[in-house]
Amino acid sequence: MPDTAPRRFQLARATDVTGVSGVGLVADGVLWPDGAVSVRWRGEMPSTVAWECLDHVVQVHGHAGHTRILWLDDDATGAETVNGVYRERAALVAYLATQHPAVLAYTDPDAPDWAVVYVHTPAGQMSWHIAPEDVDLFAHVAKVTPDDQLAEWDGHDTPTKYERLAHMTRFAALANDQRGR
Repeated sequence: MPDTAPRRFQLARATDVTGVSGVGLVADGVLWPDGAVSVRWRGEMPSTVAWECLDHVVQVHGHAGHTRILWLDDDATGAETVNGVYRERAALVAYLATQHPAVLAYTDPDAPDWAVVYVHTPAGQMSWHIAPEDVDLFAHVAKVTPDDQLAEWDGHDTPTKYERLAHMTRFAALANDQRGR
C-alpha cells in the first residue's frame, strides 16, 4: 500500500447538467492511499458511493468540466491534480478565444462566481464555464455585462459545442493541408 495519507476533497458544480444535485458544493469525498474513492453526496437525499479510482468519479460526475474537484488536503504524492487538468482546458479555451471573437461575462445565476466565456465562430457559438481561479487566463478577453448581446447563450448543449469545435478543427486541418503544412 502506498505510504500516503487519505486526501479529502469536495465536488463543486457550476451547472447541474442532470437537474439532480444542484450547483455549488454538491459532495464531499476521500481519496484513499490505495486509489479507491469514497463520495458522500449532499442534499435532500444524501448517499455514499465507493469507487475504484478517481478517474471513474470524474468520468461519471465530471460532466465535461461542469464539476471540479476542490482538494482540501495537500497532494502528498506530488501527482497532478484534476484541477490542473481543468486549468489546462481553460488555457486551451483562452487560446481559442484569441482566434475568434469572444467575451467573458457572469451570466449563470446558478453559478454566480463562475465566469462564462462565449466564443463566436463560423460554426456557431461555443461557451465554457470558467472557475474563479482560472479567470486570470482570460485577461485578453473583453468583459461584458450579463445583458450584453454577445453574452447571450444560443441554447447549445455540450455535444453541440463539441460538434462545432470538431467542425472548426476539420476546417483548420483542411486549410493547413491546402497550404502544404
